[in-house]
Amino acid sequence: MPKPTASVVVCTYNAEKQLELVLAGLARQTEPPLEILIADDGSKKTTGTMIENWKKMMPGPLHHVWHDDRGKQKAVIVNKTVSVSEGSQLLFLDGDCIPHPKWVSDHIQAAKSDPEAVWCGRRFRLGPEISEKITPQDIQTGQLDSAFSSFIRAPGNHRWGNALRLPWWLARVINRKTKGLMGCNFSLSRAAFESVNGYEEDWPGMSQLLEDWDLEVRLRKEGRSLRSIINTAVVYHLYHHERERSEEVLLLREERKKADIRAKVGLNQYNP
Repeated sequence: MPKPTASVVVCTYNAEKQLELVLAGLARQTEPPLEILIADDGSKKTTGTMIENWKKMMPGPLHHVWHDDRGKQKAVIVNKTVSVSEGSQLLFLDGDCIPHPKWVSDHIQAAKSDPEAVWCGRRFRLGPEISEKITPQDIQTGQLDSAFSSFIRAPGNHRWGNALRLPWWLARVINRKTKGLMGCNFSLSRAAFESVNGYEEDWPGMSQLLEDWDLEVRLRKEGRSLRSIINTAVVYHLYHHERERSEEVLLLREERKKADIRAKVGLNQYNP
C-alpha cells in the first residue's frame, strides 16, 4: 500500500495572531505534509498578508482559500478547500490549535494502520495567561513540545493528560474507547470524506457550529470506525471563551440523527 499523502486543512476566521502560532507549529513538523491549506471564512486582508509572509518559511506549499464573509460558513469554505487539495489523507486543524512537531506524522501513521478509520484527537487547553504571552519564537524553540515544560505546567491550563505524547503502541492500548469527532483535530481519507459528500452546507445547525457533529453522524451511518488518536497527534488549544450549548443546539443534534449519509449540498458541487 502506498504511503498516504497529507493535505492539512486549517480553519480560520479573523484570528491572525492565533493562526500565526499554528503556522509556526506546522513549519516544524518532523514529517512535512504534501500541502497546507488555510480555509478562511472571510477574514480581513491582514490575514492574507500574514499568510503570504509565512509561505517562504514553510517546508512545502501553503495555500490560502478565502471567500467573502457571509456569517458562519465553515462547511462551505472547508468543502471549497478540500476540492482544491491533492492529498490522499485529509488532516483537519483549527486555527487556534498549535500542533506538536509530530502531529502530521502521527496522523499518517494512524492512516497506515487503519486507512478506513476516522482518527479523532483531542486538545490540551492552554489557559488565558499562556495563550496571551506565547509567541511564534516560543513554538519554534520547542517550548510546548514536552508535557513537563513550564509552559504546559503553568497555572490555568487544563487537561494535562492530553498534552502527554506516548509511544504509538502504548497510546493505542490506553485509548481503546471510541471517541467522537472534534473539528479541531481529526483525519480521514479523501475517499471517506467524498463518500459522505463532505460537509452539509444547507441546514440550520451551521449557525450553531454543529458542522462537525453532522459529519460524524453521517460517517458513522456509512459504517466508518471512529478511532482515538489521543496521546499522539497532540494539539495545544489557545484560550477563548466557549459558549454553552443551548436547548436549540440539543434539539438540532437529535434531529440530525435522521440525516441521509450523503450531504445534499456538499463537496460534489465543487468537484462535479
